[in-house]
Formats: sequence, C-alpha cells, structure tokens
Amino acid sequence: MNKTTVRQTSGQPLWSVAGMVEASPERVAELLLDVRPGIFMGKDIPLLLSQSGLPNLNNSVTVSGGPYKFIATWDADPKGVYVIVDREQRSVTLQGHWWYRGVYRVEPAPQGSRLVFDVYNIAPGLSRWMVPFVARGVRSQQPKTFEGIVTAIGKELGCAAYPTEL
Repeated sequence: MNKTTVRQTSGQPLWSVAGMVEASPERVAELLLDVRPGIFMGKDIPLLLSQSGLPNLNNSVTVSGGPYKFIATWDADPKGVYVIVDREQRSVTLQGHWWYRGVYRVEPAPQGSRLVFDVYNIAPGLSRWMVPFVARGVRSQQPKTFEGIVTAIGKELGCAAYPTEL
C-alpha cells in the first residue's frame, strides 16, 4: 500500500460517536489495536474487524501487510479495507476504497478510557458531493455497531463499557 492509496484525513468528521471503557487506555488500546497478518475465522477475527459490521463471521478474514498498514479482505469483498494502526497515538483507522474513513482512538478519561470514533469523507474530487446520500445507510447503523464494539471490549477486559455519545 502506498501513500496515494491511503488518502489523508482532512476537515471535520461527518459524524462522531464515543463511549467509556472503565479500563486503562493501555489495556483498551492493546485490545483494539490487535491487528496482525493471518487468516482468521469466527472468534479469532481481530475484535475491531469482527465487530465492525464488515465481514461475515461465518467466513474467513485474511489480513495481510503490517506492522502498521494492513489490508483485510473476505469472500464478500475481495478488495476489503485498509487498516492503519498507530500504537503511539492509540488509534486505528478503517478505510474503504472510495469515501469511507473511520478512525477509532483511545483517550485517557477519569473513569478509564474514552473511545471515540470519527467518520470522514475522503472521496476524491467531485464525487465528494454524493457521499452524504450514500453515507445515510452507514450512519443509521453506526449506533448499534459502535455499541457492539464498546460492549465487546468491556466483555473481553472484564469491565464496564458503554456508549456515551451516539
């Protein structure tokens, strides 16, 4: 993957959601940013991919690349998504091939960690104007998807975890 493939994020997010995980940012980031090359099925699919609503958990997910830029593919979408892991910033990005770029970041909070998810329009040129129409379906599913990720993190870490801003 080269720099022309992974476009930079600019401007304000289309939308943001956030949640609280009552565990240290280090523990939350370690789990959320656990992306590595391999072929995964079912419960072995990295948490972020398994809860993102992207792959069908009955199929395998192939993750290639690394150590910080990956491509995750599966049967229904052989082009897949780019996964960019920034351990220093405690963030991970999922990026499609046209308009979608979702950035998860873990921030310190008094109760433990605040998990924030921002969605950006990275469509090139004139196609940017179509994104608000196309993004409606993704946006309508976002609260349920994000709640699933926050809940899965809490379950895995054995702590309270809940959405705070949907």
